[in-house]
Amino acid sequence: MTIEIVHADSLAWIADKDPRDWALLFIDPPYGADYASGRAGVWKDTGIVGDADTVARDTSLAWWGDGAAAVWSAWKYGWWGDPRGMLVWDKGMGVGMGDLSFPWKPNWELCGIYGKGWKGHRGSSVVKAPVPSWSGTEANATRNHPHEKPLGLCMSILEKAPPGPVLDLFGGGGTVAVACARLGRDCTVVEIDERWIPTIHRRVATEGAQMPLFA
Repeated sequence: MTIEIVHADSLAWIADKDPRDWALLFIDPPYGADYASGRAGVWKDTGIVGDADTVARDTSLAWWGDGAAAVWSAWKYGWWGDPRGMLVWDKGMGVGMGDLSFPWKPNWELCGIYGKGWKGHRGSSVVKAPVPSWSGTEANATRNHPHEKPLGLCMSILEKAPPGPVLDLFGGGGTVAVACARLGRDCTVVEIDERWIPTIHRRVATEGAQMPLFA
């Protein structure tokens, strides 16, 4: 099992790469939200590189073609092409601000499933998993990145994905890499923002070495 961590602009990096070298594309790409965190500490004003539009997402998926992929998005920004299906991540009632005058919380997120080779128990497409916590100080918070997905959620998706190497072109805090390490799958993770490279290395070395735990 090999976890390769690359600091690069993913769109430049894929220019001379063959997508057939990987079995699965698993990404949480910039999709036009132009997000910046207002929280203090390491997350203060932390924008996502390329998040002003959907160019990074659309270019990477056009390069990928019709292979198996799991792609995070949000309903208001649309999605790429024609997904085979959608997973709805139910984040729980403790999150979801948005328009406070609207009587429903936006406490869910979408993951588009593309391509063939997916298999396993036919469970619900609504998956409940708590968001990694902001609570406590920066030193003891359980979240490693503003857009971090739950490790157990990512592992559950990988368990139904086609076997073979995994590619994450927008590594963020490295959850996909950690999930692959836990499951013994080869993974290449690319991240443009050098601030997060040490985080990915640390998490793979520590969390990735632990026994698989779903939470």
